[in-house]
Amino acid sequence: SASSNFDRNAPSLLSTSFSTGHLRRSSLGDLKIPPRISMAQTGLKNNLGMVREFANKVEGKWFRAV
Repeated sequence: SASSNFDRNAPSLLSTSFSTGHLRRSSLGDLKIPPRISMAQTGLKNNLGMVREFANKVEGKWFRAV
């Protein structure tokens, strides 16, 4: 069956790719983030800051009330 062939061949395929040193390199430095994504990320960071500020104020009022 196909799965038994895969199991039998997998170790030899892995050992050959590692022994030859031809590993695929992935570089994230080459990626460009689209402007709309950067703007959305900035908006989310700002909103998160406002939520944290609100939560701190609510928490402070709650502790003073107790």
